[in-house]
Amino acid sequence: EMQAPGEAREIYAAGRDALKFLAERSTARQFFLEGQQHAVPVGELAAPEDVMADEHFRARGFAVPVHHD
Repeated sequence: EMQAPGEAREIYAAGRDALKFLAERSTARQFFLEGQQHAVPVGELAAPEDVMADEHFRARGFAVPVHHD
């Protein structure tokens, strides 16, 4: 059953606060991997140099040369 609007707001706020608490205490990569392990849909915003150095992206051929005029 749907909670009352105020109750739902409190639940979402608690969830947001919990995620913020965890994110502030880990790297973006750690936060992403822990989220995956616990079925929490979070993503990692990686710096371009981190993406280019990532072994998984490199193994998939993520970066390719692009020729343009």
